[in-house]
Amino acid sequence: MKYYTLIGDPKKEDVCITHSNLPDEAENEFAKGISFISSFRNKKSVFNYNRKKNKYTDWISGINSGTLISNKFKQILFEDTKDAPFLETYPANLSYGGTSYKDEYYCLNILENIDAMDKNLSDFKYFDLTTVVKSIDKLVLLDQLIEPRNIFKISDLSTRIIVTEILKEKIENNHITGVKCVLLDVFIETIHF
Repeated sequence: MKYYTLIGDPKKEDVCITHSNLPDEAENEFAKGISFISSFRNKKSVFNYNRKKNKYTDWISGINSGTLISNKFKQILFEDTKDAPFLETYPANLSYGGTSYKDEYYCLNILENIDAMDKNLSDFKYFDLTTVVKSIDKLVLLDQLIEPRNIFKISDLSTRIIVTEILKEKIENNHITGVKCVLLDVFIETIHF
């Protein structure tokens, strides 16, 4: 099976988050695949962006902003009931100069990282004296641990959102903007810390 990673693909004219009020622990919770809802404790999430006249995309990139998606993208992700239990969203308020943008945006979190890297067939190295991956030259995933999901994160690459070809096609067919799907094999060539 082919897998792809989602990578923000902002253009010069697109909205880009410059700062937010995300709690410090939220980024770690995103990476670990655990719920971040408790971090917000019913607070309003505010994501400030650059330039008022920039274009709003379905995936908004930024600094320390987590993954922000439009309502359109959210609906596509939640269409598949197999993925829904592993997806968590929280309303995101986009703001420029104190004025909120009216359309709906959400912080997206993929719950439960999957330990799906085949450590026998993959070619990778850990940082000394840790179990943190330093580099990956070849990544082989265990399909049986991933199926039937179409969007997920793996334990050894927990900052990357990975999708199947099925979801990649939905993203492309629905013209989801601000993000691109990069074949995981191609992306892996760039992972060397």
